[in-house]
Amino acid sequence: MTDTNEPSPSQGAINRRPATIHDVARAAGVSSQTVSRYMRGFDGMKPATRAKVQSAIDELGWRPNSLARALRMSAPTRILLFVHELNESGPSNIILAATRAAAAAGYTLEVVPLDADDAASSAATISRADQTFAVGAMAFVPNEDIARVFRETRFIIPLLREINGDGIEGEHAQGPLEPGITLVLQHLHELGHRKIFAVHGPRAWFSSQKRYRALHAAAMSLGVEVIGEVHGDWSANSGYDAALLMPQDATALIAANDDMAIGAMSALHDKGLEIPADVSVTGFDDVKLAQFVVPALTTVHVDFRSSGQIAIERLLELIESSSVHHRSQPVPQTLTVRDSTGRAPESSFRPG
Repeated sequence: MTDTNEPSPSQGAINRRPATIHDVARAAGVSSQTVSRYMRGFDGMKPATRAKVQSAIDELGWRPNSLARALRMSAPTRILLFVHELNESGPSNIILAATRAAAAAGYTLEVVPLDADDAASSAATISRADQTFAVGAMAFVPNEDIARVFRETRFIIPLLREINGDGIEGEHAQGPLEPGITLVLQHLHELGHRKIFAVHGPRAWFSSQKRYRALHAAAMSLGVEVIGEVHGDWSANSGYDAALLMPQDATALIAANDDMAIGAMSALHDKGLEIPADVSVTGFDDVKLAQFVVPALTTVHVDFRSSGQIAIERLLELIESSSVHHRSQPVPQTLTVRDSTGRAPESSFRPG
């Protein structure tokens, strides 16, 4: 009679299971997606990463079986992209550029809209997102509430959180200030403006905080006085309401985005002020409408195409090597000077 307690040859083989793709990934210090991409001959992988994967394969003696080959042929190509404010020009342009960059690398973006003002709703949306067949995820994080949601959510795929708010090249790449705002202040200073009114974005938003700090730092450096400031919500309506509160002796209004600037221009017109003869107005982002309002809006141009490209490059770097190197070169910002800015008037009198 056969001793049923003695393992059969087949059971012994099971106990000595062959290495898997996950074993190779652990040994190489990369993700299983990176090993899969290596086996498919992906051209964009760093030589050092290739060497680590091949060394792990050789050490473990891993040989993909037919099932593994079939799985590699259907390797995940989805990238989850968590975004907010889809109706705004900045996010929509970044998404378009990121979509094109992802497609060029062989991936498809799946956009997951979030409500930046409702952390509970965003948390529920994020938890329902299907990570199973995704290669990675990227999140544009506008404020601390949403940042906390992502810190507390478990991800089984690489996740890149971009918390800069504007240029999405990384948390530390541009530093604590916004270079475009400095360009605006320098431009107004050269035109003789010494008293300005500021319309900021929402207090809790990281991008709004950066522009606020940049404004006050540049104003102090140049000897410009911020004689009034209001926080809006990025909308033209809030820009309109804010401009109604502008002190009479302010000679320039600086808005943290173009929508608020355009709303402010409408309010100033209703108050009987002429732009730029009585007051100069500037915006930020250089949306398509900015050049068509009357007068055409002076604004900071942000290279959203570069932003989207850099975002995908950073995510693929994270997927391949489990780390991301912060870039010292920020996304370019330039000042586009149009008709809404001019020399400061000699008299500080303003109609009520």
